[in-house]
Amino acid sequence: MKADETRALLKRLGCWPDKPTRSPQPRGKKPKKGKLASELGRDAYHWAKANGATYTEAAERFKVDADSIHSYRQYRKLPKLRNK
Repeated sequence: MKADETRALLKRLGCWPDKPTRSPQPRGKKPKKGKLASELGRDAYHWAKANGATYTEAAERFKVDADSIHSYRQYRKLPKLRNK
């Protein structure tokens, strides 16, 4: 109840917005077929790790940007892939 009273007081003082500034919207839609870049990055990283491949080789094979693979690895603190 305290929150309702505080909200009402702020509205009377004009410090509370009448309506939300923007409606919530999903950040991005999942493709109807295929995978998101992050999912492709995950698959490419694990394939490259198992096969001793580089970021570039994995990116070419999975048709994804090498940065997606790097982001997946870095976010999860996984070991680096082979260089050249």
